[in-house]
Amino acid sequence: MFEVRAIKHEAARLIHQYLCAVADPGKHKTLSRETLRAPIWPETPEKANLLHQHHHRMREAIKMLAPLGWRFVPSASSRKNRAQRDYQTFEIYCPSKAETAALAAKTAKAANKQSVTILDVEGEPMLLANPTRAAVAPKSPAVALRTPEALNDAEFAKCIAKQPQASLKFGLARLTTEQLAACAQAVPAAALRYATELLTDCRIDDCARAAPAEAIKFATARLSPERFVGCLAVSRPQPPTATAEQLDAWIQAEPVRAWQYVAHREMPHTPSSEALRHARLWLTAEQFDAVNWAMPGEALRFVAEGMAPVQIDACTHAEPAAAVQYAAAKLTEELINHCVREVPVAILRYAANRLTERQFADCVWREPAAALQHAISILSTDQRSNCINSIRHHSDIDAIVHKYPAVALIAECRLNRSQLAYCVDQEPALALKHACNLLSFDQIDYCKSQVR
Repeated sequence: MFEVRAIKHEAARLIHQYLCAVADPGKHKTLSRETLRAPIWPETPEKANLLHQHHHRMREAIKMLAPLGWRFVPSASSRKNRAQRDYQTFEIYCPSKAETAALAAKTAKAANKQSVTILDVEGEPMLLANPTRAAVAPKSPAVALRTPEALNDAEFAKCIAKQPQASLKFGLARLTTEQLAACAQAVPAAALRYATELLTDCRIDDCARAAPAEAIKFATARLSPERFVGCLAVSRPQPPTATAEQLDAWIQAEPVRAWQYVAHREMPHTPSSEALRHARLWLTAEQFDAVNWAMPGEALRFVAEGMAPVQIDACTHAEPAAAVQYAAAKLTEELINHCVREVPVAILRYAANRLTERQFADCVWREPAAALQHAISILSTDQRSNCINSIRHHSDIDAIVHKYPAVALIAECRLNRSQLAYCVDQEPALALKHACNLLSFDQIDYCKSQVR
């Protein structure tokens, strides 16, 4: 057992186990090099360099058994290769039980006579007169602070200077006001995590300025609204909680993120679009107005049904396209006239049925391509003819093709090869219907395969 505990090398341990099984104590045994290698690597490698590494590691392993009384002497037949250190066989002496016992006793006696050197909290060596009965002191300030009650004031002060974070974590109850301030200045993130309730408002503000993410995570309730918004702008975490005053300031600064936060807080397991649609239920009237003014497009998209006429009017003037798309049913005649002037394409696409004849004619005259694309079913015969003629004589046919390929095909514009290929790729059915005589056989086959 003494030998087993003394061997630290894995290869030496495997060779020792094998020799203990095949050799008799106090006698010699002759074994080959391959026999000694087999307990470590049972299979012989094919590559010569790998086999050479195995032999080298085996020689290093048997050297580690020499202090335990084992002797490995090359046999006479293998000494001729001594210059190459490539011995084939070894005469191995196994120590007797008496020799092993004597060596174990000698080693234990030498160990008992040695003085035990340990380190104090400053990292300096300290000798103990009676090492068997003395308590081993901590090896570092970080370990010493795990039991702060065992340290005197001087040792505790030195530990604070070297390990302020560990002092906050393990010795917070023992820190004075001055020591707490020094630790907070040295490690503000750890101070926010472990000592939020003990820090002053001024110190909280300083720590939050240095570690905004930790301030949001551990000290949200202690932050002022201005500092709360500043921390969110720098680190962009998701706060666990937010007071009404903090939420007001956040909505004024970042309405989109604040609205998303409210939606996730109140409905965490609901899809984001549905949660945003219902987030207005948890906003005050002032907060909701701030959201509408700051992000009219998103407000129209998600909460148009809950908006007052005044809010609809303000958002429509700011985002007329979003108003036509998401709140066409709530637009007044005046707002529709405004949208006809500003976004005729959007109103032809989403709210053509809300237009009067005059408004529709105005939109068709201004955007004939969009009228053919989005409102062809309600165009009169004259309007359709006028739109087709206008598109045929358009100065930039290429823009029409890339924006409205279906319209270019319906109007039977004069297209070059690249324009025709683009229209075939985008609208194969219309290309087959309106431009079949212009298509190649391959294009016709492609259109038929897509139509099927």
